[in-house]
Amino acid sequence: MIDQYAERWALITGASSGIGKEFAQFLAARGMHLILTARRENLLNELAEDLDRRHGTQTIVFAGDLSENDVPQKMLAEVQSRNIEIELLINNAGFSVVNDIANTDTDTVLKMVDLNIRALTELSYRVLPDMMKRGHGSIINVASVAGFQPVAYMGGYAA
Repeated sequence: MIDQYAERWALITGASSGIGKEFAQFLAARGMHLILTARRENLLNELAEDLDRRHGTQTIVFAGDLSENDVPQKMLAEVQSRNIEIELLINNAGFSVVNDIANTDTDTVLKMVDLNIRALTELSYRVLPDMMKRGHGSIINVASVAGFQPVAYMGGYAA
């Protein structure tokens, strides 16, 4: 049986390590082409070379900080300029801030919100309409169980 994702494209945020990297390895092994994004370009390039060597799938690296307001749209513009249809969006990028309120840097918390919420929402809303027109496509939003409960010292991250 041919994998439903073979020869289709996935966009994975936070792909340089951890869960994002695991998704990339899993999907490339099934023949899926990948757009990998994260801040650490060297790790993305290493991963892309490894996936190409082991699986022969196409991989595009887009290094950037998705918490910066213009980066998600620039990345999607590049994808569109290559006539790539995103079949699977994996919103995996994110980070948390752990500290008491008095010692928490407000700018860091706002950067976290921009990445964890704004970038995820923007990517989803920009990719989903084309999926709906085609009648297929998927979005996976990776999240923490901390989103469902209050957690001390994580006021900007947890519920």
